Amino acid sequence: MQQKRNIRLLISLCVLTIGTAILIMIFNRDSSAVDKTVFQVADLKSVDKVVLERDSSKVELMLDASGRWRVNGELADPAMVDVLFATIQQAEPKRKISDKLTDSLTALLHTQGVHVSLFQSNERVSDFYAGGNASKTQAYFLKEGDDNVYVMAIPGYRVYTSGIFELESPGWKDKYVFGFNWQNFKNLNVVFTASPADNFDVVMDKLPVITGVQADTAKLNSFLDNVSLLTVDQYLTTAQASVYDSARFIPPVEITVTDLSGKTYALTLYPEPRKPVVFGMVQGRYPAVFNSRKILPLMKSKGWFGKK
Repeated sequence: MQQKRNIRLLISLCVLTIGTAILIMIFNRDSSAVDKTVFQVADLKSVDKVVLERDSSKVELMLDASGRWRVNGELADPAMVDVLFATIQQAEPKRKISDKLTDSLTALLHTQGVHVSLFQSNERVSDFYAGGNASKTQAYFLKEGDDNVYVMAIPGYRVYTSGIFELESPGWKDKYVFGFNWQNFKNLNVVFTASPADNFDVVMDKLPVITGVQADTAKLNSFLDNVSLLTVDQYLTTAQASVYDSARFIPPVEITVTDLSGKTYALTLYPEPRKPVVFGMVQGRYPAVFNSRKILPLMKSKGWFGKK
């Protein structure tokens, strides 16, 4: 009896071993059949323009003559550009989508995905669609002119690979509000709408001075440092900004900086007491939010700078 049981166990083990071997062979065969470089660009460092299009929106990232990236003409956040190129470089196909799903996913990518185009000296060198499932847990790429849809991943990371391509224009902007060389600083104007007596002007007269005030140098320099280093926590889309419409009824604080060339950099803030974030408008057209801890050091009236 025991011998028969052992024989049955041995047979079961053999069947399981053979089945496992077959599955491994199939898996390895399928993996090797996927070209890992299908979306790679031979010389990614030479790419000087990236265009991301979906529906009627278009994000155009372009390298300017000074070597800085711009998004739709405005300075871009270099960290986000680095993430974009790292994604393009490291993203790999895990597998091809089955034939029965290919048609539906191809249609989905063409209608709801992002059309990604990479250029070198105005010559298109890569052209594909990026998108994903509804829960944004699985990313799909489709190369222009190809019939195969691929599930994409970045080896070693559990991220939604298509996410960076789906970022809207505000998300690409440089986070520095006053992003220029402060050696070219000409003047700064602060307006407290609710209390005009607190307004003041800072002008550069070899050293920065406040018009009409014998200012404490340490206080003034600290204030200017906080202004020059101010960064946006998040630029908002139009839909996101609508949540903050009520903030527009709060008397705003306006900070305007002019450089030596005459270019102005404007920020309008709508601070609310005991709120963790502050709504603002950069250059009068870019809604954004800031951590209130960044804004508090900027809420200094004219009298605060006086020497004691």
